Amino acid sequence: MNGISNPFQACLHIWFNPKTVFAAVDKHHNWSWIPFFIVMLGVLLPTYAYFQFVDFDWYREFYVAFTAGDVSPAEKEAVLVSLRSQSVYMYSNMFAYCLGYVLLAAIIAGYLNMMTKVDEENINGFTDWYGFVWWTFLPVFITGVVMLLMILIKDDNQTSLYGLQPLSLGYWLGLNETSKWVGLADQFRVELFLSFYFMITGLKQWTRLSILRIYLILFVPYILIVGSSIFLSFYWASA
Repeated sequence: MNGISNPFQACLHIWFNPKTVFAAVDKHHNWSWIPFFIVMLGVLLPTYAYFQFVDFDWYREFYVAFTAGDVSPAEKEAVLVSLRSQSVYMYSNMFAYCLGYVLLAAIIAGYLNMMTKVDEENINGFTDWYGFVWWTFLPVFITGVVMLLMILIKDDNQTSLYGLQPLSLGYWLGLNETSKWVGLADQFRVELFLSFYFMITGLKQWTRLSILRIYLILFVPYILIVGSSIFLSFYWASA
């Protein structure tokens, strides 16, 4: 296995030799707990740091304008009251982000498990693919590190979370959560394309599927999602 004898080595080697890593992981499915915890760390740390950094009074007003822009003043006040506790809101967000990744990994694993059944030699089941997905999620940790660095060097503490994600197209276009185009721009992120690269490499190692079939399995859903985002962006822009 070319010197990869433990999951910590695999987490380092995946950035420059993912082919060897996925070959090793195919024999050691229990290694996937390590990238799971690394990804969770990459999600939790920047979220915690952000809510220690941000002007929470400003954030409350921003959040209300974003989520309740067209409601009555009494309803806006009710939303503001619900955001009174900074710590409760922070921890609820941290929990929601973690749960979101757990559910997303399950959906992707179920999809890969179903689509790779055409390979008669493939014996991997849902739990194997679930572990596989966490290796492909490792670029999320890089995004988390970048966000932490942005928080450390940022002077303005009246900044949305989206304003701390320089690996996203939306950041370079100057968008934030209130923009009608943010859903579309969010489909173009460095970590997302790195994850696609890891998935392609991993599928080539774990299956005997042709490269064309692998591309179809991975990119058809992505194209549909981007197409839906384009439609919705134009719809809301013209509304």
